[in-house]
Amino acid sequence: NGVCYLVQTAHTLDWMGAIALARSDDYFTWSDAGPLYVHGNWHALESPFLMKRNGVYHLFFTEEEVGGVSHMSSDSLASGWNIVRRSIIDSGHAAEVLDLGSDSYIISRHSSYSSAAGSVVSSIRFDTLSWTGDEPYVRMTNLLDGWTVLWGDAFECQPVFGNNPRFRGDYTTEVGFEGNWWIGTYERFGGPLTGTEPGSVQGDEARGAIRSKTFTVTGYSMRLLVGGGAYPDSCYVALCDASSGNILLRATGANSDLLSERIWNLSHYRGKGVYLTIVDNCVSPFGHINVDGIEERMTVVRPTPNDDRPPGKYDKNIAALPAGVSSRERDESLRREAPLTCSPNPFNPTTRILVRSSPNAVLTLSIYDIAGRTMGEFKTRTNGRGEAAVVWNGTDRGGAPLPSGVYFAMLKDGRCILSRIKLVLAR
Repeated sequence: NGVCYLVQTAHTLDWMGAIALARSDDYFTWSDAGPLYVHGNWHALESPFLMKRNGVYHLFFTEEEVGGVSHMSSDSLASGWNIVRRSIIDSGHAAEVLDLGSDSYIISRHSSYSSAAGSVVSSIRFDTLSWTGDEPYVRMTNLLDGWTVLWGDAFECQPVFGNNPRFRGDYTTEVGFEGNWWIGTYERFGGPLTGTEPGSVQGDEARGAIRSKTFTVTGYSMRLLVGGGAYPDSCYVALCDASSGNILLRATGANSDLLSERIWNLSHYRGKGVYLTIVDNCVSPFGHINVDGIEERMTVVRPTPNDDRPPGKYDKNIAALPAGVSSRERDESLRREAPLTCSPNPFNPTTRILVRSSPNAVLTLSIYDIAGRTMGEFKTRTNGRGEAAVVWNGTDRGGAPLPSGVYFAMLKDGRCILSRIKLVLAR
């Protein structure tokens, strides 16, 4: 109603954490509008962000000693705030929400972590914020959306984020990737706030294959960056004929992780329906593939050498799906959203953890402490609406009550981490 509010972190005179308000009619002259919320202990409520949606006020903040992005809501700006009903929706900090209109929102938050090399890495991540009624949840961006996992696990944590060899202290490997993300099936760091650690690897034992959507060639050339092992039969990126599955063009690495530029001549394939496939079916030394910078171009250029093998039939062993799984089901699995929410949080001694995923999905929910020790593990299957609930009573695997503290719930589909939330047990 024409009034601007400044939301800020504060402490009361008796040193209770608080969120205070100042108000202004002109953005220049400010007056104290009193506390929005006073906490029950000394924990600072940091980086508060306040928004209004569908007549309900929503407050995002980070509680000192607890961490993560906390959320609570109220029908009134001046009252009704209750941290007992708080949920922790993300493991980042300092959330801000951008309203794009039409009930679409972007959430940003920052994270910091130590790499294996001992350096501190700081980042800001942006994702979609979605809602179930008045409860928000973060939809982690999947940069391989639109690609289908044909089989295997090599691409579960792909694309890899940043200079992952450097994160683990390897200063001899040059990758030459562009931007922030690249395919590297030796690597296993999916990016900030994804549950994997910078510098981690899955090694040459991981195998698998993915393919893009079918598209029609409109350009005259395709530029791409390729590295990894020199295994043209089992580690390669290829352009395939959508109607027959035949490989039209293929590139492999040169036993170097350094991505080198390749140019494919598409002149003979303009107007044809095609798709791209990336394959890692090798467990030999250097048995992995690196790919980045795929770009269809209108320029006619002289192609660079790829490998000396002629185009051929698509390997049916590579294309095969696991038994009983259709390509449609695999597509849906790749696009699946699996947010976690729990209520109450903090809790004593029981909390109900709600899982949202695809219908009839068999998933694993693991509870672990801040040292990474597993406190509990639950197998669960979602119903026809894609929902399941797990009740945790704050005990370890042996049924012994756990002390007050911070715990984590992690949802996994096989080896792939789908979502993670922070739990606060307050006895």
